[in-house]
Amino acid sequence: MNNTAVGLLLLVTISPSLGAQDAHVPVPPDSHAVPVYTISFERGEQIPGLDAPAVVPPFQCTEDGTVFFNQPRPPDPAAPFAANLEISSVSVSREVHSFPLNHVPDLYDIRQKDYYGSDSNVVFLVKAARENKQAMQTLTAPDRSQVHGSENVAEHYSYVLVFDREGKFQEAVQIDEAFQIVKLSVFPSGTFLAYGYDKSDQSPKLAMLKDDGKLIKFLEIPPGDAPESALTSVPSDKGSSFSRIAPVQFVPSGRNIIVVQNKTSFPLLEVNEAGAIRAIRADLPNEAQINTLIPSDNNLYARVNEGSVGTIYELNTRDGSVLRKFRMAEGGTANIACVHERKFLSFETGQGKLLPLFGSMDFPAAPSPDR
Repeated sequence: MNNTAVGLLLLVTISPSLGAQDAHVPVPPDSHAVPVYTISFERGEQIPGLDAPAVVPPFQCTEDGTVFFNQPRPPDPAAPFAANLEISSVSVSREVHSFPLNHVPDLYDIRQKDYYGSDSNVVFLVKAARENKQAMQTLTAPDRSQVHGSENVAEHYSYVLVFDREGKFQEAVQIDEAFQIVKLSVFPSGTFLAYGYDKSDQSPKLAMLKDDGKLIKFLEIPPGDAPESALTSVPSDKGSSFSRIAPVQFVPSGRNIIVVQNKTSFPLLEVNEAGAIRAIRADLPNEAQINTLIPSDNNLYARVNEGSVGTIYELNTRDGSVLRKFRMAEGGTANIACVHERKFLSFETGQGKLLPLFGSMDFPAAPSPDR
């Protein structure tokens, strides 16, 4: 298969289209009696221009099909115990870009906390210092042992680092420290959506920030739209008074952002650029919970806690109703990067090469129990 064919294929072949097939697959009145597909994968040709000894999931993906992932990089002698990860991206046309945080000017000891790729840029949430003040300290190595070594003891602050999609650094935006951010995303307008906690009372918050990092407002879920516990703290497992906040995932959806409250029965929260929140209640079987959303340029693809590898449900973005159900073929990958133009895509590494994985959906010839 040549490079052009691989770049255009990007997975799943359904003829002539899913939409056309829908007309021949009526959905029974039972909302959970939906057509079931099995996804099996085959390897494509190596992605050129990328040395990939390892790819560290989870993946992120933009609606144009560009996939972002972590890659290990050589250790930094100035920060021997820092996480040595670098973000790279691969587009549908097989263009490869990297985002080297260690090349950002006037910032030292940059520690990546989170990142988010949008259709126009890529933003990183980091902790960093404006000066390099090295001093000998007792440090904790990755194996939890205590080591005596040099560390930058200058004051560290929270920043958003903005790159364009080609990996060129654009600006560093300092964030108000009163609101401790753990998850960050960006709207097409440049306004940030952030998730974190208020340092004064440890309460979890969703907030809108200006493009200069200043707080616009905290967001409130309309009464009755979602459980009160949807954005509440989780008791610390260390027995202290501090409560850790529940993990969330940010997924682009057109000009909006979907907030996924992982592994809970809470609804999905769709936030628009004005800060309005709409709850989307997934019509899943009893006891099923969404682990993650797979980024998509169409409907919502939810990986739920069914089976050893997991089951994927395609949900209607408008009302959360189930449209289709997907299962992995035996030996299938659990790390699907995205769904682009109704095609699934994943990757694997081998012998320093990054190989795309293309899936195909096989509709069962005989009626399955789900039908």
